[in-house]
Amino acid sequence: MLPQPMPAVHRNLLAIVGALAAAVVAAAPALADSEPLSVLELFANPTFASPALSDDGQTLAVIHSKGDVQFILTRPIAGGEMKPVTRLDDPQARLNWLRWANPQRLLMSALWRNPDAIGMRSRVTRLFGIDANGKNFDWLGRRWPVYGQLALQPFRQDDIVHWTPDDPETVRIQVQPPYRGNWPRVMRMNVNTGKLHGAFSAKQNVREWIADNEGQVRAGVAYTTDN
Repeated sequence: MLPQPMPAVHRNLLAIVGALAAAVVAAAPALADSEPLSVLELFANPTFASPALSDDGQTLAVIHSKGDVQFILTRPIAGGEMKPVTRLDDPQARLNWLRWANPQRLLMSALWRNPDAIGMRSRVTRLFGIDANGKNFDWLGRRWPVYGQLALQPFRQDDIVHWTPDDPETVRIQVQPPYRGNWPRVMRMNVNTGKLHGAFSAKQNVREWIADNEGQVRAGVAYTTDN
């Protein structure tokens, strides 16, 4: 049997990876002769991070950082210029990751200082969505349930359990109240509005849920203090 030709998407991806590898190799001598990195340089945001290919294989998205300002850029796999979709210019926040919910919608996680922390510094994650054309930007967790007298939101809003490609308007996500002794449950979240629907109830001591390839919750990881 004759070998099948490589799909165009794979060829383009290999070309991108090859170009990046060539750039790293070309820069190696200069890096070897450069001065040691300063503390600020060592802990700075990476220039490019979290590359993500849309499910239809047509568009590449990436996080691009310039100092404390981070941009979401997109580019057609077929070629063309990188185009900015949105930016994050709060020096107290940093983008964690970037993923396509469907070919028209991007989700991104951002790490923030916890405004409700008392006595110690802690971080929270917030989940945002934006269309590939830069429209309909929204903080998806804004309208999630709040808890207690302080009306606290869940500390972690980016625990995606499954991306449900067969249902591109939703994802499965863990939602955990911010108080000790409350366990996460799996919810179905609309990627456009952040609206939650029940999917799988919380279980005592289970802190992490695992779904199968079809998005059905099949297992959980439990932690106890018992010997």
